Amino acid sequence: MEGRPGGGSSSGSYSQIPVRTGMGSVNSPAVSVRLEAYDIGEKKCISDVRRTFCLFVTFDLLFITMLWIIELNNGAPAVKQIRAGPPRA
Repeated sequence: MEGRPGGGSSSGSYSQIPVRTGMGSVNSPAVSVRLEAYDIGEKKCISDVRRTFCLFVTFDLLFITMLWIIELNNGAPAVKQIRAGPPRA
């Protein structure tokens, strides 16, 4: 079991994984890089898309909170206008 995850290989040798050739082949550099990283045992903690989404949500919540604090310190004219209802003609 040399070169497989949990196989205890520290020499860095990789096992050959049989792949189909021809149409629909998965033998590409990106796939082989991922397989090599998996064999080494390196694990990416969080994907770039997920990290970007989490940062966006975090800063959005902070921004909205800051706007509400400013609004409430201003005497809350928007809240008073909402409670008053729609303007009567």
